[in-house]
Order: sequence, then structure tokens, then C-alpha cells
Amino acid sequence: MTASKEAGNILFSFTHHLTDVIEKDILDKQTYLGEPERFFYTILHKLRNILDATSLLVTNLDEKPHYYDSVFLLLRTCLLDVVNLYYIMNLDKNIATQQERIRSIMFDHINSIWICAKDDDERKLAIQTFPDWFEDGKLKKGIPKISIIAMHNGIKIPSFKNETRTAIDLYNIFSKVEHNGILSFNLLHIHYQNEGALKGKYKVYLSIKTIMKAILLLIRYAWNIPQTDKRFLELVGLSNRLIIDYDYQ
Repeated sequence: MTASKEAGNILFSFTHHLTDVIEKDILDKQTYLGEPERFFYTILHKLRNILDATSLLVTNLDEKPHYYDSVFLLLRTCLLDVVNLYYIMNLDKNIATQQERIRSIMFDHINSIWICAKDDDERKLAIQTFPDWFEDGKLKKGIPKISIIAMHNGIKIPSFKNETRTAIDLYNIFSKVEHNGILSFNLLHIHYQNEGALKGKYKVYLSIKTIMKAILLLIRYAWNIPQTDKRFLELVGLSNRLIIDYDYQ
């Protein structure tokens, strides 16, 4: 298995090359203004930023095992975004259905703002700020709430479904660090042992590879980056350099 310092450097280089794609093919050309491109760009932007920060922690995992806790939490966020991506990309560029699915994901924030409003003034502000989501002073009916399992079930392409299952399995493990429960104590202490550190590293590297794979697919899917593009080949090469030779579930 790749040493943590090398893995961190690989991840840092990956985000560096990805930044070049984001700036030249998305921001400079303004290919992010409509949906679903805006949705895809928002997730790509977030993934790049989180992976860049994660690279600094991964570099030091071998010397500082307590960094695993933070890495788990950062990667958990990315893995949920990966599920979001496959859920939208599953549709073979059916724009209308993609926009409908994006709307169901966006509804989470609207619903939260509405439920958490302290008084009528905050509810009125919500309606004024997001008028398309309200009708007769109430949330519009018929907007489905989406869950991570519902997204998985809504994916039909077998390879996408397999990648999503891997992301969900890892997400669920890392969630036990995020949310205190019966497994939290063990998960917070297991990587101080040699075998536990190997298990932790396996999960971290598998998560990173899963996220990298989704990013590579996304930039080709949404922005038609050719497979022969030098920057794309650099990203693929970096992904391939991250070696997982310790299959410890």
C-alpha cells in the first residue's frame, strides 16, 4: 500500500491539475451558468477544495494516526457528493429529468430553512428569497425528499450503481465517527494499533480512489474533456499511482 506521505503528494498533485481544468474549461468559458452544469460545478469545486485540504492530513497519517478522524469526516462529505453525481449522471443527459432530480436534492436546504424558521418574519423572508418553492404561503406539494438510499435505487447503470454502493458503504462507516453511538469509541481508537491503521488506510485510499474515479467521469461527462487531453491523462496517471494492495474490509 502506498505510504501516506506519497499518497498525500499524489492527492495534492491531483487537485492541482484539476484546478487547471476548472479554471480553463469551466470558469473562463463560463460553462457553469445553467443546470445541470451549475450543480456539477458546485460539487466539483467542493470536492477539489476538500481533497486539497485532505491531502495535508493524509501526508501525515503514518506519523499522526489521530488525523484519521478528521480524514474520515472530510471524505464522508465527498462520498455523499459522489452519490449525488452518479444519481444525476445516470440519466444519459436527459436535461429535464436531471433538473427534476437536482431540484429534489436542492429541496433539503429549502425544507430546513422553512422548518427552522423562528417566526413569521423568517418564514416571509424564506418565501421572498425562494418564491419558486412556495405556494399560498406554504411549501409547494409534490417535491420529493431524497435520501442516499433512494438515490442509489434510482441509479440504473450497473457500473454507476456499483461505484455508488462502494461510496455508500464507506460513507456509512465514516458516519459512525460523525454521529456518536455504540461504534464511535472503537472507530476513534482502532487506528492506534498496527492492524487498525491498515484498516483505516485501506478505507481512506479506497474512498479517495472512488472520489477520483467519479471526478474523472464527471469532467468528461459534463464538459467533454477528451480522454487524450494531457491534463486528463495526468489525472488518470495520478489516480493509478495510488496503490491499494491490502484488501482489508
